[in-house]
Amino acid sequence: MNPPEQYNFAFACFNLPLSAAQNALQDSTITELWMRLAAGYMAQAFAAEFLVHGNNHQGLLEDTFQWGFDPDCDAEEGSDAWLINDMFDADYGVLSLWEDIKNEHMRALQPPDGASLATHLETIVSGGLSISTFNDKISEFLLGLLGAHPKPLLNQLENGKIDDLSRRATVALKKRAGFV
Repeated sequence: MNPPEQYNFAFACFNLPLSAAQNALQDSTITELWMRLAAGYMAQAFAAEFLVHGNNHQGLLEDTFQWGFDPDCDAEEGSDAWLINDMFDADYGVLSLWEDIKNEHMRALQPPDGASLATHLETIVSGGLSISTFNDKISEFLLGLLGAHPKPLLNQLENGKIDDLSRRATVALKKRAGFV
């Protein structure tokens, strides 16, 4: 299912193969924050499919929220599909929390008794589920990721201070390397 153009930013941030590869390289698992952002993206996609594209087929909600662990996955080990499936593996304690978060988001998208789905979605899309609010959350997440990584060495050299070295040691290194 292809999201509308305004969802491309969010989609780019939740490229599952990229996230899976990052987790595999760091030998880590997905965080609760990542799961909440992914479920938020699915909620955005569901609202867009229904409100923008008029897609109201039976099972749309379940189809939109289908990401997760597949115990029958037969993808080749190391492939994108395998890494994505591994990312949600219950061995890491992710499956239960992921299912809870998905179900929480799915329930929020279901209209209260007597309300139409369209009216309910329009109300929540203009509030807490707005694309601008979601993009802000994604931006905060990405800024946090950037802040967690050290600045590139050349940037540190240009600023006159390398992590874990004193200013004096940084100046000496720059002289030895011919930067001064």
